[in-house]
Amino acid sequence: MEYTDRLNARIDAYIATVQELLSKKGAFDGIFGLGHHPKNDPCHSVFYEDVVKLVSECVESSPSSEEADSLAETLLKADSVRGDLPEVQMMYIPLQGQIIPLIPFMSEAKKKELGEWYAQAVPKRMRLPVQKNACKALGVK
Repeated sequence: MEYTDRLNARIDAYIATVQELLSKKGAFDGIFGLGHHPKNDPCHSVFYEDVVKLVSECVESSPSSEEADSLAETLLKADSVRGDLPEVQMMYIPLQGQIIPLIPFMSEAKKKELGEWYAQAVPKRMRLPVQKNACKALGVK
């Protein structure tokens, strides 16, 4: 599970970066646009771009169904499994769309399992566009 291990390592590094930013945050950082608020740090977009690149590398390598299943599950469940800081959790939502290129490589059983889980975890009325696309790719109505 090379790509899943790399994804987990990247998530861990991202969390460490955000925790460091939060520990250095001043009491008035971000108020009235002054100072440096951690939510405005470029580490968030760098994290997203790194994950997109990792998924692209995985897809280009024609992964086994086990690898694709594991990577997709990690992308979808990261926010509910890890229970991280709110600043980190919000970045997991756009990553859920990265399962779409993995769909052709995933096993039917895992697609069904993740689709059922996702339909329960993210109620239809609460889904953002990227989540709607992920649901559609998994065959969730």
